[in-house]
Amino acid sequence: MIRYKSVAKKILVNTPFFIPAILKCTRDINPRVLVYHRFCNFNDFDEHKIDNESFEWQLNIISRYFEVLSLGEIFELKQSGKKIPNRTVVLTIDDGYKDFYLYGFPILKKMGMKATFFVTVNFINQKSWLWPDRIKYALYNTNVQKVNFHFNNQLFHLDLCGNRSKFNSWNQLSNYCITIKNDEKWKLINSLDQELGVNIPKDIPEEYLPVTWQELKLMNENGIEIGSHTMNHPILSKINHDELYNEIYNSKIEIESNLNSRVFSFCYPNSAPGDINDTVIKYVKSAGYRGAVFGGLPGSHDIFQIPRIGINRIKTEFLLKLSGMDYLINQRKTPQIF
Repeated sequence: MIRYKSVAKKILVNTPFFIPAILKCTRDINPRVLVYHRFCNFNDFDEHKIDNESFEWQLNIISRYFEVLSLGEIFELKQSGKKIPNRTVVLTIDDGYKDFYLYGFPILKKMGMKATFFVTVNFINQKSWLWPDRIKYALYNTNVQKVNFHFNNQLFHLDLCGNRSKFNSWNQLSNYCITIKNDEKWKLINSLDQELGVNIPKDIPEEYLPVTWQELKLMNENGIEIGSHTMNHPILSKINHDELYNEIYNSKIEIESNLNSRVFSFCYPNSAPGDINDTVIKYVKSAGYRGAVFGGLPGSHDIFQIPRIGINRIKTEFLLKLSGMDYLINQRKTPQIF
């Protein structure tokens, strides 16, 4: 049955006039805010990254049917009371990895298209890894094949025989980490390193490297808006007020200082229900941001909880999501944000 559904979707999206027809039924999804994370070249088959050929194909489809604006431009239109153009897409990229600079940015520059790049400041400063990468490094660089890992009365049966099993173990640990406090999360990660007998290198490995401030400045001068993704990428609902101030206010100040450019856009880390609360949103507003992006929350949204559409390299899924058909198939009602 799943195979038949997949084939039916593929036939559907390749039908002439598919996108124009669906766009007429999904006018209220405006702007469509897309989210990317990792990029690679076409020889890399990591399904969790967007290769440069797929990205360029996606951008060509987008440019055929939509106008592309940065998130900051959307906020300017909102603030001035002007109407957002129909069929608008916002491209957003999270975290601050160098692979966006290497593989994504050159294509955007060639095509004259804008995007918003959310960066984690201490990752850019190479003072810390992004915590999911720390877990992944330990799992993929251990000689242990199976282990029962105990932490805080939790037992994790970790199967590390092969990349798929390692990914499933990484997913299991990451899902648990987003439910606990920030200091407990790092205790788990350090305990995992010891359990697996992995020595963490002082310098961030090439696979997980961030962009540099110089590269960010160059991108910012060529159509890429730089937004804040906090100082250290914690779950904001699980830290105290002093930490919130540092993550939200100081990240904005440091980006502005390094780039000599104003920062108006914010991205909440992780963006699952429960990852933010009224206090977090209040801090973001008072810090001077004009708006913020979140995950796909049920119910109503506002300019400080803008939902996004996650994108991968699978063409059928991309067309279903971009057109809005994905929402119609799942009978989900997405309110107009602005």
